[in-house]
Amino acid sequence: MTFCVTAVRAATDAPLVLFPISAADKALADSATIALKASLKQGQNLQVLEYRPEIPSLRRAVMEGTLTKNDLEATDAATRLKVARALEAGFFMTGNVERGAEGVRMAVTAVDTRRGQSYTYNSKADSPTGDASGALLSVANTVATQFLTQVLNVVPPAAPVVLNLPLAPGAAKEDLDNFLLTQGPAALAWQINTTVRPLHAYVAQLPPALIRAAGLDLHPFTA
Repeated sequence: MTFCVTAVRAATDAPLVLFPISAADKALADSATIALKASLKQGQNLQVLEYRPEIPSLRRAVMEGTLTKNDLEATDAATRLKVARALEAGFFMTGNVERGAEGVRMAVTAVDTRRGQSYTYNSKADSPTGDASGALLSVANTVATQFLTQVLNVVPPAAPVVLNLPLAPGAAKEDLDNFLLTQGPAALAWQINTTVRPLHAYVAQLPPALIRAAGLDLHPFTA
């Protein structure tokens, strides 16, 4: 049985530098960067800085000799870590996106600039209509939500998520209560940690005909 719930967010003041997402197609790369930035900003207290070499503090760092002009154009992880630290960021994120016959794939890596620890997330969404915009929004939201919840302990405000429980089709609230009574909180916690995913990602995997039949195509999470 599938439940849709809304989680409560926690707060964080950790800033993040988002480097441009790479792709074979520039338009796709630009759209992916925009989508990912918007998704990350759902964690309202997270400062998201879209990287640009023209940022005044970076130009000042070049003048002072702590960075070079080549550093500002470099794409390797070590140099980007150096640049992110110059921006006094707590994290930086890089990634790439691909669009193929099977849909859209996005892979991102977030790096903690203070500890050097990295976190990698991947997501895929189908684009059966040939329009990649919905799939792109879905993968961006998925990787952003994973980072926000798993690394920063921040849940996007009013973010609906889907929780799958091993209940029979047609189960009602009484069945959920019975699950809690018989299986206990630990079983529910395990299900939450292993099966929960964003509502938009769940809906993106449903057949378009089913979405239209249910009238869900008019809701923003299916756009």
